[in-house]
Amino acid sequence: MTNVENMGTLFNIGLFTLYFILLLVFLLVTAIISILFRFAVWVKFDYPELSVGQCIKRAWFLLSDRWGKYILLQLSFIGWYILGIVALLVGLLFVAVYVNTASAAFYDQALKEKMDQEGSV
Repeated sequence: MTNVENMGTLFNIGLFTLYFILLLVFLLVTAIISILFRFAVWVKFDYPELSVGQCIKRAWFLLSDRWGKYILLQLSFIGWYILGIVALLVGLLFVAVYVNTASAAFYDQALKEKMDQEGSV
């Protein structure tokens, strides 16, 4: 191989690496925003007098110490998703309900704990 071919190969590897890193950053940011907006909707249901910005701030406050726990909760459903796919996709209907119920219970627990913290301060 000549130097020009080596440079082309290195350029392609660098481009692929950059693409992969940007893809991971994009997925991480969109996951965080998705989780935050899901919690903001529940905050809006509980406190309809709050503005959208206040709901997002409150959702961030609720999730501030719980990001890792919430991500682990969501990762724990991977087996259920696989089982739902094996059940000819009909099982995904039940998995979606189960995941949303568990997420709502997580929100309720976070809200209760934060209210207890605010009450004790």
